[in-house]
Amino acid sequence: MTTIQTYLYNNRIEVQFWADNIFATRNFQVYNRPVTVYQGIDNPITVIIKTQNQQSANLASYIVQADLQDVENKTTLMTIGVELVNPAKGYGRMIITKDLVNSLNERIYKLTFKKTLKGEAQFTPLYGDMNNTLPIDLYVEPGFYSTTISEDRVSYRIDAGTL
Repeated sequence: MTTIQTYLYNNRIEVQFWADNIFATRNFQVYNRPVTVYQGIDNPITVIIKTQNQQSANLASYIVQADLQDVENKTTLMTIGVELVNPAKGYGRMIITKDLVNSLNERIYKLTFKKTLKGEAQFTPLYGDMNNTLPIDLYVEPGFYSTTISEDRVSYRIDAGTL
């Protein structure tokens, strides 16, 4: 009997909220691992926002957005809202939709995050690591194909051989 194992990996991104009233840093994140999304399916991503000393950032009065950027053409393809699931702890989520992923022609893009106070227009960056790096790598891979062959298009050929 053949056994097939599958694994559930959460796409999780940690970004840094730079708070002006915190002067000490400790246990900081040096880099962020790339995020992989797959064509043909909606891709949920968990976003965890922390202060520069790795404490939960209170985002109750903030709006957080992610920009999907094309490095080759130096353009922002889309701005995606981050839904703050637990603003007091800095937990959010976003979904990169199937239609958006299917429209991407390149294999490597960048994600950048930004925040603003509700009611204001000025955005400030959220950093991908403590090296003040903004972009996080986003890899696009084929995974689920959007069309299937219907049963009426499948033809069967039976070779009876020679009699």
